[in-house]
Amino acid sequence: EICACLVGSEMCIRDSARTGHSTVYLVRHKLLNVYRAAKIVMKTCDDYERILREADMIKNLKCPGIPVVFDIEDNNDSICIIEEYISGKSLTEYISEAGCITAHDMADIGIRICDIISYLHECAGIVHLDIKPSNIIIRDNSDGKREVFIIDFDNSDMIDGRHAGHAMYITAGYAAPEQYNGDGSVRSDIYSIGILLLYMASSGHVQSFTSEAESVCRLYSNSIGPVIRKCIRHNSIQRYKSIAALRKELCSISAVSYTHLRAHETCADL
Repeated sequence: EICACLVGSEMCIRDSARTGHSTVYLVRHKLLNVYRAAKIVMKTCDDYERILREADMIKNLKCPGIPVVFDIEDNNDSICIIEEYISGKSLTEYISEAGCITAHDMADIGIRICDIISYLHECAGIVHLDIKPSNIIIRDNSDGKREVFIIDFDNSDMIDGRHAGHAMYITAGYAAPEQYNGDGSVRSDIYSIGILLLYMASSGHVQSFTSEAESVCRLYSNSIGPVIRKCIRHNSIQRYKSIAALRKELCSISAVSYTHLRAHETCADL
């Protein structure tokens, strides 16, 4: 029962999401009157140790695009992880509603994702290994500026291999080829970002490396296309060597005026 695990200061509002290993509730802090997310995991769950490891890995992360972990409560039957509640739309919902976006906007979202992943790689020594549309949250703040968040660190690992050998869950299409062999690295995240850019460029129609991917890259040959190609090289050595290098390319695209983009580069017609 959720009541047995939630800390006393939190009041359950509703069940907001369920996965095979956990239930996430929207809760409200009684004194602060702010919303938070509470992930309940039963200790009998096969993924219990992995999820506890995830919480331990991210509890000290301090980055605007990563939800804050406020508390981890433990009882005999379950654990409850209290996190910052991130309102907004998943990238899946965002693209579905928008239909298509400009190469400038694709690059801008990509830059913000790179900023978060760069923090993970360089400051925390973590690779995410599950960058996909449902794990990207987009919202407009009170100033009307776009904010981007990355959620769900279930599959993350330490770059130094301290957690090597833990069960790796693959998201077909977004996972880099080497992840299917149990190997994940900085360049695996770069591959996933490339597929994410491909997803945006195709208005959500292309979600993996297929024959359609090259068609999309050709449509955006003067902007995002070459970046996508380099990110999703099968051989990881041929991809960008770092998130910083990828971000630099995206910044050059973002700086291009809308009027300088070719008319047909507004949306891929697939």
